[in-house]
Amino acid sequence: MPEGFEKTFIPRKSIDPMQTGLRIKHTLDTFLSASILFIALILSIAAALFVSHLYVEGQIKTVQGNIEQLSQKFDPVVVGTIAKLDAQVSGAEAIIASHTSIDKIFAFLDESTVAKVSIQKIDFVSNPKDGVVMVLSGKASSYNTLAYQDSVYTKKKDQVSDVVFSDIKPNEDGLIDFVATLTFTPNAFISNHTAL
Repeated sequence: MPEGFEKTFIPRKSIDPMQTGLRIKHTLDTFLSASILFIALILSIAAALFVSHLYVEGQIKTVQGNIEQLSQKFDPVVVGTIAKLDAQVSGAEAIIASHTSIDKIFAFLDESTVAKVSIQKIDFVSNPKDGVVMVLSGKASSYNTLAYQDSVYTKKKDQVSDVVFSDIKPNEDGLIDFVATLTFTPNAFISNHTAL
């Protein structure tokens, strides 16, 4: 048999029963102490929750009493009138916030129309969601002037989303008749009023 191997599984040293018992008792003492601490923690949390529950219930009763006292002091007719007035003011604020005005479009036309272009007639259809479509009938001094007018309108992308010139033809006065259809973006005509 090779060296270092024992022929038996019985240990040569005997196990001291006192040492084993102390080890088990020490383990039980540690477990018992941890359990007692855990139970004490749970009980203290439960007590804190109970006390806070009582406090909240007391506060609720106090607030309910205050509400009842205040509601007895106010006249229901006056409160109803104030509520109606508040609803009317809210409605007016909504109308003012969504107010549309074509003043900005006329200012745009005044600023952006080339000097040698004359607008004779304006027709428009307003749709706050899609924008304002305006049809301008007019006269220009030349084709070059009309091309320049197209480039001026087209450069204003923040206000005009589409520009189409049609029915371009010379007239008997030597001017160029045209029809221009401009589609304005919604922000070009929505007024940003604030409620008072």
